[in-house]
Amino acid sequence: MTGPAAAPGHPIRVLLVEDDEDDFVITRGLLSDVSGAAFELVWAATCAEGLRTLAGGEFDVVLLDYRLGRHTALDFLGRMPLAETTPPVILLTGRDDTGTDVVAMRAGAVDYLAKAGLNATMLERSIRYAVERHGAQLARYSAERKFEMLLESVGAIVWQGDPDTLQFTYVSQEAEVLLGYPLEMWTRDPGFWSGHIHEDDRAWAVALCREAARNNVPRTCDYRMIAADGRTVWLRDIVKVVNVGGRRELAGVMVDVTQAKSVEQDLRLRDRAIAAVDEGIIITDPHQPDDPIVYVNPGFERMTGYRAAEVVGTNCRFLQGPGTDPAAVAGIGRALRAAEPIRTELLNYRSDGTPFWNRLSITPIQDEMGSLTHFVGVQRDVTDERSREQKMHLLASALEGLNEQGVSIVTAEGDWVFSNRTHGRLLGYDASADPAPTVDAFLPDDDARREFEHMLATVRNTGSWSGRVRRRRLSDDAIIVLDTFAGGVEDQGRTLFFTIIQDASEAIAHERHLRRAERLAGIGTLVAGVAHELNNPLSAVLGFAQMLLLDARSESERDDLRTIIREAERMANIVSDLRAVARDTQEETGTREPIDLNDVVRHVLKTRAYSLTTRNVETSEDLAQGLPIVSADRGQLEQVLLNLVVNAEQAMGDSGGERRLAVRTRPAPKGVSVEITDTGTGIPGHYLDRIFDPFFTTKAPGQGTGLGLSLVHSIVTEHGGEIRVDSEVGRGTTFRIDLPASAAAPAPVPAPARSDEPPGAPLRVLVVDDEDPVRRVLVRILRRRGHHADEAAEGGQALQILESDERGYDVIVSDLRMPGLDGEELLKRLQARGDGLERRVLFLTGDIASAQAARTLAEARVPALAKPVSAAEFLAAVEKIGYAAGSDP
Repeated sequence: MTGPAAAPGHPIRVLLVEDDEDDFVITRGLLSDVSGAAFELVWAATCAEGLRTLAGGEFDVVLLDYRLGRHTALDFLGRMPLAETTPPVILLTGRDDTGTDVVAMRAGAVDYLAKAGLNATMLERSIRYAVERHGAQLARYSAERKFEMLLESVGAIVWQGDPDTLQFTYVSQEAEVLLGYPLEMWTRDPGFWSGHIHEDDRAWAVALCREAARNNVPRTCDYRMIAADGRTVWLRDIVKVVNVGGRRELAGVMVDVTQAKSVEQDLRLRDRAIAAVDEGIIITDPHQPDDPIVYVNPGFERMTGYRAAEVVGTNCRFLQGPGTDPAAVAGIGRALRAAEPIRTELLNYRSDGTPFWNRLSITPIQDEMGSLTHFVGVQRDVTDERSREQKMHLLASALEGLNEQGVSIVTAEGDWVFSNRTHGRLLGYDASADPAPTVDAFLPDDDARREFEHMLATVRNTGSWSGRVRRRRLSDDAIIVLDTFAGGVEDQGRTLFFTIIQDASEAIAHERHLRRAERLAGIGTLVAGVAHELNNPLSAVLGFAQMLLLDARSESERDDLRTIIREAERMANIVSDLRAVARDTQEETGTREPIDLNDVVRHVLKTRAYSLTTRNVETSEDLAQGLPIVSADRGQLEQVLLNLVVNAEQAMGDSGGERRLAVRTRPAPKGVSVEITDTGTGIPGHYLDRIFDPFFTTKAPGQGTGLGLSLVHSIVTEHGGEIRVDSEVGRGTTFRIDLPASAAAPAPVPAPARSDEPPGAPLRVLVVDDEDPVRRVLVRILRRRGHHADEAAEGGQALQILESDERGYDVIVSDLRMPGLDGEELLKRLQARGDGLERRVLFLTGDIASAQAARTLAEARVPALAKPVSAAEFLAAVEKIGYAAGSDP
């Protein structure tokens, strides 16, 4: 193909591309005329032949005719190979056309000669100049290639650039290898280099290169560049100003130091980590006498109070003191002599003499050959940790003493940390067993699991949770209810959850009792109002019927009146029961006296003995002796026991098995208790919460009003006691009543009794009541008896009558609750008069069951009758007050 320029002593090989053979002959003659030089001429007559000949041989120069048949020199030049070794081309033209020559020169020709006037000297000079110039170019190219190969072999980026603009004019191939950008990008874009420097390094790196160019001072800097694939590459760039052909150039060599920087950063990180840890780190050299300390970290200085300069070069036994365990020290010595690792805890002393517990870990360090070089000791101050462990041990001992509260501690993952014996007893597992059951084992269903997760979430968010939960008892698989408090604590970076549980069965029973009491209180308030509203019309019905019966009547009319009276009295009894029910939430209004509960039990059983015997009921008494005395209304207490015994009789009357009634009395924590147990049909569980509700009954229609047990509950509650029931269908029922021991009771108010003696002189009576029918019947009863009676609709009207009356009244009968001036205020006005008229007041009210009425009557200390009242009872009370007032001095 082509080859190097002619060497000294060798002919210059010339390829002549010429389509005119005569011109070939002329050219050959001119070359032969050149003295002192030898030429070897090869002729090609066509453009194609010339290209083939050039490709197949080695030539020093090409003489090219412009006209080559249908081709021109430009066709030849355009098809020549572009390589540094391609020989130079001299254009031979027969035309005097400067424009054509210039175009040819631009296309690659190094010179042009006109055929006209061409001589040997001109031809030889042009050939020799072209050959020598081409030889110099080849030498420079060879040197550059060697230099580039040298640069590529050292693995560094060599570059040159404009010292003013910092645009690269040259960059070695290693730039593309290392950073992935094509070389032309480095030299084409003025801002390429600075634009690909890491943004944190860009400003100062560019400034340093400019400073090197400005001051002509070499600089070395390490900065980061971003590679084409996004990698960050650390480069160490050595920059200096050089002179190239009389021009100032900025040159540099970039070396990849990424790995070195990574190692350097790792070393810095290790040093910072060792300096930052709280643990003390010491390194000793066993090859020096007494194994001295050669390094301590800042953690050691903080822990012990000793400075590094004080301890380096000494043995670490200076940390020991009077409380250091010799056995622990001996164990360390044996491990060091055997070059074995050891972990131990021992008491050490700080520079100020204060002791601390040191958890020490010593590890031998070996070189790559396995030879011992150093010992590394890691020290941790565990004084607080040991103190916490000691406190935890004391706390665990205390928690084990809890008999009713179960305590457990678990991790956030559900692993057990601690549980006391009571926790195990309540949930039916061995608290000392290892491993303990999982938390999930105690959750009976999905609802319980969701509640448990909600509990943990609440503890995480608010710090605590309390409530009632259902759990499975593992010993018998029973579902139990527990009152639970849960909380969270942080312990050495982990979250622990603790729970305190307690059997909720007694609390649930107590709450059920309170709910029943609250429900009955509401019903009692309603019943009290109903009873009050019924008493007034009942008083009128009874009074008018009784007066009508006193007149001459046919027997059928008298029967009708007696039926009215009997049914009204029946209604009055029902109202009386309603009043007793209402007293469940009212203050005590009956007569209290010291009572032996056993006497009441014997009396009730005696009165029911005949009925029990005829029903084939076997009765047993178990009455404790020496019971505390209770303060009670004997009649009410008898009514309670009588209702319970009668209920038991009826329950056993429906059962086909054995019929046994057992009554037992015992001392109770706050007084006495009585239990009535029967073997009757029992009460279904879903009825137990309602049996004390007024009007609730399981008996057939017409066999009960549903007020019996409600009345029992009211009386017991009124006496400060409690009543409970335990029943099982098919096996029977037990009622238990607890009553407080005797306490001070209000002075009893004697019940009015009708005088059997004829009345004395007629009495003057003032009747005060807002109910017109009640006033009318009372006035008629009094007048029929022969007494003088006046009436007033409320207290204010009564006072006006009293002010205008000159004769005075023997008795004032007043309702307690009235619109306007009520009975209580009327009594106060009478007391203010100072004439003793307040001692002649008789209250007649239908509101006797309310707490307010009870307080009023207790404070007034005047007789009172509850509506409805019979005519005889009313007259007896009036005449007792009136005639007693007439005998006052």
